Amino acid sequence: MGSIAMAVVLGSCGHRVSDAERRQAENRARLAANMMIQGDLASALREARQGVDLDPGCIDCRITLATIYAARDELPRAEDEFNEVLRREPDNPFALNNLASVYLNMGRPADALPLARRASENEDYVGRHLAFYNVGWALMEQNEYDGALDAMTRALREVPRMCLAHYRIAEIFFRRRNFEDALRHLQQALVIPEAPFQSETQDAPRERTCDQMAETHSLLGSTLVALEREEEAREAFTRCLEIATARTEIGRRCAEHLNSGE
Repeated sequence: MGSIAMAVVLGSCGHRVSDAERRQAENRARLAANMMIQGDLASALREARQGVDLDPGCIDCRITLATIYAARDELPRAEDEFNEVLRREPDNPFALNNLASVYLNMGRPADALPLARRASENEDYVGRHLAFYNVGWALMEQNEYDGALDAMTRALREVPRMCLAHYRIAEIFFRRRNFEDALRHLQQALVIPEAPFQSETQDAPRERTCDQMAETHSLLGSTLVALEREEEAREAFTRCLEIATARTEIGRRCAEHLNSGE
């Protein structure tokens, strides 16, 4: 038998995962998720990889590993892991929606849209609001604003205080030069809830409030400039710069707005 054929035969006789290994893999996935929530991505990655090594068929382990890759901005690796989950479970809503998020962050809204739509159609999916949000984001990036607004509105029906949906709606109105409506939704986005919404672990380690996002304050500043409310705009750009620092792209943009008004 040739060496290639032998490799195929041997590869088909993989290690049988014991019940103890399955439990250990699941425990490592839970530990990795908790580490990710705490911001210890290096340790989380190590635990998640070990969980997948123990039980390659553990779906939760692979979703956790992929989510950690995404949090570390290792998007091609996250894409590979989510695709592996979907190869094993084609209708897994966590993988569908998270892969859509990966594609959106890679600048591939056309690839993200069908995945997010499939996830949003699953009425049992606890992250359905995030799926509607991703549908809206993908449509917005393709300049399909009416559909994007409808999807973001559906996200808000699921979670009325979802600040990211208000932020994206404001962005759409800003692009349409409807600055009063943009301002209204930005004000909603910046309301800090008493207990910030916590999404399921498999979708995100923790949702930031929009007040912690430099993008929100940058858009607020630009909206206020358009409405000729210059002093309030300076406050918004100052807050943007406090969050982002001048070394980042958005920080530089906010600094330029501040300097141009001097």
